[in-house]
Amino acid sequence: MAEQLTYGGVTEADLPALARIMHHAFASDVASCETWLRSAGIEHLRSVRAGNAGSIRGSLLRIPMGQHFGGKSVPMLGIAGVGVPPEARGQGVARRMMQEALVEAAGEGQALSGLYASTQALYRQVGYEQAGFQFRMRIPVRQIDVRSAKTSPLSVRPLTPDDEDAVRSCYRGFAASFNGPLDRGPYVWRRTRAWRDKSYHGFGVFDGRSLEGYVFLAQEHGEHAYGKHDISIADVAFGTPRAAHRLLGFLADFATMGDTIVLNAGPLHPLISLTNAIMLPIEKQEYWMLRIVNVRKALEQRGYLPGAHGVVQLDLHDPLIPANAGTWTLRVERGQAEIKKENQVRPTIRTTTQALVPLYTGLYTARQLRLMGWLEGDDAAIDAADAMFMGFGTPWMSDFF
Repeated sequence: MAEQLTYGGVTEADLPALARIMHHAFASDVASCETWLRSAGIEHLRSVRAGNAGSIRGSLLRIPMGQHFGGKSVPMLGIAGVGVPPEARGQGVARRMMQEALVEAAGEGQALSGLYASTQALYRQVGYEQAGFQFRMRIPVRQIDVRSAKTSPLSVRPLTPDDEDAVRSCYRGFAASFNGPLDRGPYVWRRTRAWRDKSYHGFGVFDGRSLEGYVFLAQEHGEHAYGKHDISIADVAFGTPRAAHRLLGFLADFATMGDTIVLNAGPLHPLISLTNAIMLPIEKQEYWMLRIVNVRKALEQRGYLPGAHGVVQLDLHDPLIPANAGTWTLRVERGQAEIKKENQVRPTIRTTTQALVPLYTGLYTARQLRLMGWLEGDDAAIDAADAMFMGFGTPWMSDFF
């Protein structure tokens, strides 16, 4: 008989047990795991126990934040630190814990939930699907050739705590231009300044007192000889083309001892396109996955191109969150969406909330998803859906959580 599990919060007294789980899940030392969990906030930790007060069989971390789609921030609950102790594995504990976490998120009215998966199979069982990319790019410093930066009127100086509001405003404008970048909460913002054993130093591009761009970087020797090092970028954003060129010029000035710029992004990043660098080493780090928790909120709070318009009927299946299932009419006009639960005779797409994810994020078009067998619909419905969800490019994320 399967063990009875109870899902709920944790207390200070539970931290040693949770740290042990994290140690065995991620091979980090126990003390570091406890420090991480404590800094993340006990109120954001959840566990499953044997019975109401039994030993902890699994735990996870909830990270409230948002994610940009169609130029707007949609509330998104990040999930991290999903772990089960070795003695409790292979019994469906992680799946049960994730089911309960999603039911909780739905009860709170969360629109989306996102994560980086150690195994896709587990998270697909509860409705997550591939949603976008994170790539690691390496740009040889000596290949950066931005001559306009040499005559730029913009200045560069180290950032101070007084610049924090301007930095966050600059980031929001940059992130909203793409599908996928996070609308960061405190947990992720902290990681752009310090993560594990790295501290990142901020530099801003200014026109007088006005911040137009910034970068947070760390210099790492690694295995380089003769004092050469890499420049690892934790965060970079800009609001104007001239700020982007000035940032590139600033990075190029590391060429004396700097070897390579290391940047996490999508399969392409605007900084790459503004250089003359070719034959760049680019490696895929991760697919991140997304779960639609509340269909109405996810579709209405997402942005759409101002010229996008049309009506399509979505016949959705969701075995875990029944409120998402049924027939919905999605109407998009002038960049705004309205969705109602109704059944009318109109072009229809039949799919699951899971398979809707890649269309929602822009990873695949409706036509491509039909080819893959992930949705069904006639040409009129497919064309209407693609007209709504196109734009903003391939979804990507630079942050890891």
